[in-house]
Amino acid sequence: MTVEDDDTAMLKVEIPPVSEREIGGVQLTLNQAATRPITIDVTLHGTLACRWIPGGCSEGTSVASGSDFSVLDDSNKITFAPGDITKTYRFKANDDNTVELTELLLFSISGLGLSWSILDPDSSEIIVDPSTPLDYDDAFSGSYWFGYIYDNDNPNNPNITITPDPSPVTEGEAATFTVTATPAPTSAMMVSLAVSEDTSDDQNFVASDNEGSGKTVTIPAASSPGAGSATFTVDTVGDTIPEPSGEVTVTLETNTGYVVGKPSSATVTVNDDDDPDNPNVTITPGLSPVKEGEAATFTVTATPAPSAAVTVSLVVSEDTSGGRDVVAIGNEGNGKTVTIPAADSPGAGTATFTVATVGDTTSEPSGEVIATLETGTGYTVGAPSSATVTVNDDDNPNNPNITITAGSSPVSEGEAATFTVTATPAPSAAVTVSLAVSEATSDGQDFVASSNEGGAKTVTIPALGSPGAGTATFTVDTEDNGTDEPNGEVTVTLETGTDYTVGAPSSATVTVEDDEDPNNPKITLTPGLSPLTEGETVTFTVTATPAPASAVRVFLTVSEVTSGGQDFVASDNEGSGQNVTIPALDSPGAGTATFTVSTVDDTTIEPSGEVTATLVNSADYVVGTPSSATVTVDDNDDPNNPNFTIRPSSSSVREGEVITFTVTQAPAPTSGQTYIISVSEDTSGGQDFVASGIESGGTTVTIPAAGSPGAGTGTFTVATENDSIDELNGEVTVTLPYSSLSAMVTVEDNDKVTLKVEIPPVSEGETGSVQFTLGDAATRPITIDVSLTGDLACSAIGGCPEGTTMASGSDFRVLNASSITFAPGETNKVLRFTANDDNTVESTELLLFHISDLDSGEILLDFNTPPDHLLGSYWFAYIHDNDNPNNPNITIAPDPSPVIEGEAATFTVTATPAPTWALTVSLAVSEDTSDGQDFVASSNEGIGKMVTIPAAGSPGAGTATFTVDTEDDGIDELNGEVTVTLETSTGYTIGDPSSVTVMVEDDDDPNNPKITITPGPSPVTEGGTATFTVTAAPAPTSAVTVSLAVSEDTSSSQDFVATDNEGSGKTVTIPAAGSPGAGTATFTVDTVGDTTIEPAGEVTATLEAGTGYAVGTPSSAMVTINDNDDPNNPNITITPGLSPVTEGETATFMVTATPAP
Repeated sequence: MTVEDDDTAMLKVEIPPVSEREIGGVQLTLNQAATRPITIDVTLHGTLACRWIPGGCSEGTSVASGSDFSVLDDSNKITFAPGDITKTYRFKANDDNTVELTELLLFSISGLGLSWSILDPDSSEIIVDPSTPLDYDDAFSGSYWFGYIYDNDNPNNPNITITPDPSPVTEGEAATFTVTATPAPTSAMMVSLAVSEDTSDDQNFVASDNEGSGKTVTIPAASSPGAGSATFTVDTVGDTIPEPSGEVTVTLETNTGYVVGKPSSATVTVNDDDDPDNPNVTITPGLSPVKEGEAATFTVTATPAPSAAVTVSLVVSEDTSGGRDVVAIGNEGNGKTVTIPAADSPGAGTATFTVATVGDTTSEPSGEVIATLETGTGYTVGAPSSATVTVNDDDNPNNPNITITAGSSPVSEGEAATFTVTATPAPSAAVTVSLAVSEATSDGQDFVASSNEGGAKTVTIPALGSPGAGTATFTVDTEDNGTDEPNGEVTVTLETGTDYTVGAPSSATVTVEDDEDPNNPKITLTPGLSPLTEGETVTFTVTATPAPASAVRVFLTVSEVTSGGQDFVASDNEGSGQNVTIPALDSPGAGTATFTVSTVDDTTIEPSGEVTATLVNSADYVVGTPSSATVTVDDNDDPNNPNFTIRPSSSSVREGEVITFTVTQAPAPTSGQTYIISVSEDTSGGQDFVASGIESGGTTVTIPAAGSPGAGTGTFTVATENDSIDELNGEVTVTLPYSSLSAMVTVEDNDKVTLKVEIPPVSEGETGSVQFTLGDAATRPITIDVSLTGDLACSAIGGCPEGTTMASGSDFRVLNASSITFAPGETNKVLRFTANDDNTVESTELLLFHISDLDSGEILLDFNTPPDHLLGSYWFAYIHDNDNPNNPNITIAPDPSPVIEGEAATFTVTATPAPTWALTVSLAVSEDTSDGQDFVASSNEGIGKMVTIPAAGSPGAGTATFTVDTEDDGIDELNGEVTVTLETSTGYTIGDPSSVTVMVEDDDDPNNPKITITPGPSPVTEGGTATFTVTAAPAPTSAVTVSLAVSEDTSSSQDFVATDNEGSGKTVTIPAAGSPGAGTATFTVDTVGDTTIEPAGEVTATLEAGTGYAVGTPSSAMVTINDNDDPNNPNITITPGLSPVTEGETATFMVTATPAP
């Protein structure tokens, strides 16, 4: 049996009046909460004649037109959900700058009729509350109400119009407009304008900062020159992009003191002047992310490919927020270039631009390298014009910080230069640190042997708890070389490595002083006749300048080139210890001697060689330049010089096959000859087809003598290996050393690697991944082209699985490039995408993943893959919904705005309906600091702020107040804005508005001087005074007392400042303008000279806000304090002996020195 309810709900309608420019609302209230969905059809009318309204319009009113208001709610239906009591139908009263009567709106509820029924024709479920306001018109069928819009315009304000000046203009020229006030204003009047342009065909002639609202122009007063009229200009950009002509439009905006007339908008046409034949240049990122130390690559493309090569300019920048720094300074900035090959050249239309990244040891956030196209000649910058590659950090933040300092300096040549390498904190295990040694040789000085210079030097720092923990000494031997030369410098620089971070200072220098007699003669060496034939004597001239007072014996080293198997000098004539004597000043041949080296005349066919003599240092002379000389020695064997050829049996083979080479000697030798053949291969891409023994030892070929079978021709073979490794094709090269003759054969790889694809499902708001796994580690670069697609019809893929729909483009975002590259050695790669969180209750969504190119067929798909694999190279990706349809809707509204700095900005957060239990809502706080203003402490900004909304039935149910404290900082600055934005979380849905703003007004005197602080001398030694200079700009009109806070670095247990000298509330007084020392004061902090061995420390003085001044930048300064205690001094302690003792006995104490002195 059906039981019919006979109760009716009562509906109350209220329409508060509004003024132009305000948002109004029709407020609908039930006398009890709805127990089921209740829907009402509503309409807000304008454009009616007064005669259509019973009784006509009331005195002083007229009916609003359609342009006088706009309805803000999309539907003409109001629905009360179960539990709802109140609904609002919102509209905006438009501001028209016209002086007019109060305007009427007519709100109606259709379908009520005389029975008041609004649910269906057969029921009377709701009646209108008869206690409705007086603007309810009972004579008008009972379902119509008046709404009132009050005028806000002053009839005495001047009328403002705008007209364009000559049109069109050419890009790069200014568009001008005339703004006129009628009548001319009694005082100068500022008029607000908005600038826009037509970009419908991608044309763009106005810079973004010249567009938008809030532009102004000032119209002179009636008594001033040019009264009543002003010119407003908009600069246009003369770019290099061919584009359609455009239009710049300036529109008058409403404001106080004037009325916007007609025309209220004016337009100037802007003509393009660029060559449409220039190619369009775009840029896309390569592999991203990369690890620091790897190059970031970008592809620059010209469409169409240019008829001649085009040089494109780029600017390189990086994201350094958070202290990250992955690009060297020299690789940043503008003026970088890349050349795109012409249409008829290899690689036509495309070029790769690379940016080297720095593989440091600093733990830092991941960074981004950005390459942006710059305008230039012969091309047009297209879109995308900028590309970004992410650079991931690979360092450990727990590593100790390594620094280096110089030991005693200067040292004399021959003494060792010492350096102290320190780890802070001392490492838990011994750490080996890499260093590079260099020296200054700009003036010819040389004190360090080349074997002791360069990188990859090491020193080991002992672990915590070991003797000398945290510190090691590194030494560089210097040479006492007998050369008179300028003093030099030896520099040791820390290099990056594992298990530590390079700190500052990272480099230290020791001066090396020369100790030679400048009166010693300078010895030089020059070669004699060259070339010579083997068997002849090689000669060198040794010269002393000036000629010595007594004969001088000069020492030399003799060496020769034997790399091609040649050998012309007997071993006892080579090496060090060779010498020659130069006659004295008063002797025949004074100052010059001839040094000779005998060569061997053998019967070996060999390449030409070189004999080199090099001067050796001595205390009796100085080695000058040239200090070395070389003579060529030619071979004189085999005058027939036979002609050799070498040919492979095929230009290419498959791996595992044997390569045969034929060697021909013409004429054939008189006796059989065996030659050594060298074998090499190209392994630059990791490929390897020839056994290492064959490469290192080579092979031989025998040429039969003339008159023998096969005279003059011999063959040899090189076997290749058939491995199971997928690798690049290789090249095997064989060379006959004596003729430099070679032949090359390509070895083709026959292996393929398998690829497995997996796509775990994700939920909205999460980051998903397509996971690629190779069956074997890549031995060469392997690239696959991929795509992740939405916006497809289910019918296009043969139907979607039950309970799913295809995702749209707004449901996800791909985070990687459109290709995946495996570097040699890699097995796994990931294509990442974000599943966007939309707060919409919906089905599981599908993405379609596709591989379009498997490295030109060199990869096989592994079909042991999850069930979501489709035919061929297509896969499904699933995005699960995370929204609850029963969650309350959360909105936010500002409380009174503006507030004064120092007052809290308050916001009201509302849940509709009120939650069944207390609900915590997440919020993000931000502020506008674009003009340097700052009213909110950083700790109060950012995401993750929260407020709790009381549950239904609790006091304040459904609403909570969130406050943001602002700071009264003493700084004169522009007004600012504090914005609070709702963040997604569990248990609720974000509604509209989701973000609101409160204005914060500055209350500081702009005439206050700005105070800054700088450090005095740094470092100072403990026991000394740290000084700081505090400056007021401009100097104050009367003396100003400035507050400061003092702190120090005690992170390594150092302590140089007494506690009563630390903390806030310290002061210094700056003298007034006209007084001695006007505008500047010195602030001092005494340090403690103790006997404790401790690391260097830092004392920091920071300005605090106060009265009569503003804190400027820098607001903080630091002075380093050095310890002056000898770490080698023993540590003295005292302990009591026998205790107690009886009076008359001796009291004893043990005083201990550690270590024993």
